[in-house]
Amino acid sequence: MVACSTARRCPVHLPDRRTSSGSLYDPKKNFPASLKLQIHVAARPMSTSIHVYEVDYKLPKFCRFYRVAEEVAQPSSWVKFDVPTNVQRVAQYLTQAFVSTEAVETEDNQVKAYYVGLDGSPLRVEATKDTTGTQVRVSTNDLATAAEVVQDISTALDVHELESEASFPDESRRLKETLEKVSTHNSIRVRLTAEMADGSSRVKALVLKAEDARLMADMPRMMRNYDELMRVNEGLIAEYNKRATNHEALLAALKQVNQVVQRASQLRVGKAKARVVADARRAIKKGDAAALLSLIATGRTGG
Repeated sequence: MVACSTARRCPVHLPDRRTSSGSLYDPKKNFPASLKLQIHVAARPMSTSIHVYEVDYKLPKFCRFYRVAEEVAQPSSWVKFDVPTNVQRVAQYLTQAFVSTEAVETEDNQVKAYYVGLDGSPLRVEATKDTTGTQVRVSTNDLATAAEVVQDISTALDVHELESEASFPDESRRLKETLEKVSTHNSIRVRLTAEMADGSSRVKALVLKAEDARLMADMPRMMRNYDELMRVNEGLIAEYNKRATNHEALLAALKQVNQVVQRASQLRVGKAKARVVADARRAIKKGDAAALLSLIATGRTGG
């Protein structure tokens, strides 16, 4: 039996005459973890005497990606940046940070490493020596993965300030669509607020008219006013439900925008990271989609 433990046990019983088996471990996120493998060996299933073997195995940070020898498909999105170190240190980092059966080697002051995620997504990391150190290019269609790699490599190589250039066309397209939704929901919010204000004023006027009719003992007119008041009130409730639904949709869209901004900021380190967050807040308030897209690409608004 094998027990793999990061917070759970995964027992594996070997059938007769088999000397090897496996246990599937599917991490949902990239994070370093320690696996404690405990193997119990006995001559017979009902034996009371067993041998216990323990093995500790550490999963690297990007445990959802494994290195492959063949070149993977070129993703349409990428981020590139410079680190003040040599190519060999980048190769050492890749060996330690990803699942690999052998060390990443350099060739002609270059590194090319190809990975495949558990979901089948390709990831390419390429490093080339330049005049200031090493230029690193991370190619992946997932903005979150790119941001994780940038942050982790900066920590590993002790980089405190880092600018980058990026191109994420699919993410930019989705962000533009989300910003259009935010604009639409804001327009609906303003319109519904104005309509509810008019309805509230109408309710107050009808209450006063109904009360005047009651004091004058004009029961038919009082009933007409209360009937109309009921209809207006039902309309207000319907408008409130629309406003609540619109508000929830607006918050969901703004949450998506904030997630993209956070990931875009994590493509940078230090002052550049803080600048992206601050500039993005101003751009969102102005509804400036072009500035937000520029922040993803260059870390600056372009203005």
